[in-house]
Amino acid sequence: MMTEAEENRPLLAFVEATKTSFSYRIDTRLADHVFHTYLEKWAYDELWGAFITQYPDNPDRTLFIRSVLAEFGLEVVGPQTVTWNAGDENLPREGFANITGGKSYYALAATADPEKGEWTGEADAVEFVVPEPGRSSATVTIDLLDLQPELLESCITPDENIRFYFYHLFQKAVVDAFIAQFGQEAFENHIYEYGYCSDSPYTDLWRMEPGTEYLIAVLGVDLEGDVMYTDKAFTAPTHEPEVTVRLQPYENELQGYFAYENLELHVGLQNFGDVTHEQATWALLEQEQVDQALAMAGDGATLETCINDGYIYTMPIAPEWFEQIEQTNTFSYLFEGVAPETDYVFLFVTFDAEQNMVLGRGDATTPAAPTTGQTDPEYLAYLGSWRLEGQSTEDWTTPLAYDLTIEALTPNRSFLVRGWSKTDVGQEFPFVMNYDPETKKAYINAPPSLGYNGRTEAGYRTFEGDEYNPINFRVTRSPAATAVRRNAPAIRSAGRDCTRPAGFDFPASRTERATTAPADAKLPAAPGDPHRLR
Repeated sequence: MMTEAEENRPLLAFVEATKTSFSYRIDTRLADHVFHTYLEKWAYDELWGAFITQYPDNPDRTLFIRSVLAEFGLEVVGPQTVTWNAGDENLPREGFANITGGKSYYALAATADPEKGEWTGEADAVEFVVPEPGRSSATVTIDLLDLQPELLESCITPDENIRFYFYHLFQKAVVDAFIAQFGQEAFENHIYEYGYCSDSPYTDLWRMEPGTEYLIAVLGVDLEGDVMYTDKAFTAPTHEPEVTVRLQPYENELQGYFAYENLELHVGLQNFGDVTHEQATWALLEQEQVDQALAMAGDGATLETCINDGYIYTMPIAPEWFEQIEQTNTFSYLFEGVAPETDYVFLFVTFDAEQNMVLGRGDATTPAAPTTGQTDPEYLAYLGSWRLEGQSTEDWTTPLAYDLTIEALTPNRSFLVRGWSKTDVGQEFPFVMNYDPETKKAYINAPPSLGYNGRTEAGYRTFEGDEYNPINFRVTRSPAATAVRRNAPAIRSAGRDCTRPAGFDFPASRTERATTAPADAKLPAAPGDPHRLR
C-alpha cells in the first residue's frame, strides 16, 4: 500500500543527462503497466501542433500524450529508472537513439490496462536539456559517386569515432542566405532537426536541377557526444547540346510512296538553351561519298574535320525547317526519289552557345525496287471477292462474317482489302495486304483481331456498329468467285510481325487526329528542395 506522499509523487521525473545519455524515473505501483518514450523537442512541438489543429476545441495534453505513446510507446511494469544511451535501438520509431548534446528532449509516460485495452489514468511529460557538446576532431567523408545533370549518387562515410550523423542536400544559394541571416549554429541545428540520420556509411540518390550549385552538409556526433560539421559543394552539370537524327525508308502505298525510293527524316535538338540555328546546315550523302571524304581528309579524320576542311559540303537549312526548329526544336522532312538499295547518311550541323560544332547523324538503307515484268498468276488469283467467317470478340462465340474485296495495288507486291467491317468504313478506307513473290503467299502485318479505330484528342475509339473484331476466322473464296480463282492459297495473318504495317494507319474519317504527344511522365525536382530517392 502506497503512502500519501508516494501517491502524490508525479508519474514521471527527470533524473540526469550526459552528452551521450539521459535517464528518467517512472514512479508507480508494482503491478502498474506503463507506456513510455522520449521525443526530441522539435518532434514534440511538431506533433503537438498537429494535434491542436486536429482538436482545436479540446487540446487536451493527456489525450495528446496517450496518442503519442499509442504509436511510439514502450511497455514496462512497475516503478523503475529508464536510461537511454546514444545508439540504443528504438524499435517503435524504427531507428536508434540519436542523442545530441545541447538539445532539448521530452520524456512521456502514461498508465494503461493492457487486458482491458484502455488507458487508466495518469499521463505525464517532462522536458530536459542534454549538456552542451564540444567540437570533435572525428571526420566524415563525402563522395560524389556519379554526378549527372539531374541525378546524383552520393556516399557518406564516417570514421570509427563517429557514432551517428545527420545530413541533407541543399541548394548552396539557399544555405548561404540562411547562414548570412541566422548563422552557422542555426544551420547546424536545422540539419539536426530536418536532416536524415545514419550510424553507418550510406549511399543516396538525389534529384537535382542541371547547372545548379548544391551542398551536402553533415553534422556528426562522435562517441564522446561532441559534434563536428563538414560539407561538400558542387555544381550539377548541364546537359550537353545534342542533335538526334532518325532516317528511315518511308512507305505508304495508299498514297503512292514506296520504301525503295523515299526516306523519312526526323531531327530533334536538345539542350541548346536560347541558341538559335540560323547557321545550321545539312547534307544527304551516300555512304560511299562519306567514305571517300574521310579517305581524302587523311588518317584520323572525322566527319567534323571533313566538314570544316571542305571535304563534305553542307547546305543551309530551308526556311521551313528553321521555322519548325524555332517552334518545337524538331523538324521532319520526306526525301523523295532516292535510289533503291543504297546506304544513305544524313548530317545536320549546328553550333552551341560557345560556337562549338554539334553534329547529328542518321543512317538508312533503302530496299531493292521490285522487279518488273509479268504479274504472277498466283498474285492475280487473290483478286476478287472473298468471305471472312469467324467469331466476335463481343463474347468470343457469336458468329461474325465480312464480305471482302481484294484489289490490285502494286503488282507482285501488295493489294487493297475492302470490307473488313460491318459498316461502310471498311469500304471507304481499305488497308494494304502484302504479297511475297517468293512464297506466293499473301499476308497482313497486323494482329489476328484486326479492326478499325478512329483517333480523337481523347484517344482511340471504335466506330458505332464496329465495336467488336473477328477472331478464329477463316477467309475463303466467296461462292460467287470464278473458278479460275478458286485455287488461290488462303490469306494468313503474319505471325512474325504483329506491328502496324508500313503504309497502313487506322483511318481518320469522322474523327480528328490527335495533335499532341503524350506528356513526359518524369517530374523534375522542386527548386530549393532536392528530392532524395533512397
